[in-house]
Amino acid sequence: MAVCELDTLTEVSGTAKSILDLRNEFGRRQYAPRRGPVLSLEVAAKGKRFVYATVYITTPLSGEDLCARLHRSGKCYPYSYTCKFDGITPLYEDEKGADVDVIAVTGLGGHALGSWKSRNSDEVWLRDFLPEDMPNIRVLLYSYDTMLPGSQSRQSIGDLGSAFLEQVTAFRANDGVSGLPYVSLRPTSVM
Repeated sequence: MAVCELDTLTEVSGTAKSILDLRNEFGRRQYAPRRGPVLSLEVAAKGKRFVYATVYITTPLSGEDLCARLHRSGKCYPYSYTCKFDGITPLYEDEKGADVDVIAVTGLGGHALGSWKSRNSDEVWLRDFLPEDMPNIRVLLYSYDTMLPGSQSRQSIGDLGSAFLEQVTAFRANDGVSGLPYVSLRPTSVM
């Protein structure tokens, strides 16, 4: 299964129509002929002008292949596609607005969404269940590259922590919600 993150979709004023167009585009292209093209398409704001959507589809294509095909077929749409979850990805925002940001930090060497979902389901706990128990929240996912095999990186845990704080501060300042309280979560390791 390829999990693709689509960013910088369109201005918020055009969200409903643009997302409907995107869902229809997936349906026409049949990227996943056996189970239907779109298993899930969720939207959250990214700043004041853009929205972010996470799209789950089942496809035999690699993430890079899928994104390249989507880009070629959707030249008339102002979307950019990626399957790399680097930095902050908005997953959910309450329609009534948020009183608090919940920022989930991916585990070391973990997949951005895989750290927060069951192996047997496409449901992401952060997006699909947490908002039921905690109304008026915005859920942000923070992911970073910590792949160790063959890595030449000299980053320390302190460096990773500083990068996290810088990105959170910049993202929230861009949204104009830097005074909003936030809670950060991380997955626990199973030994």
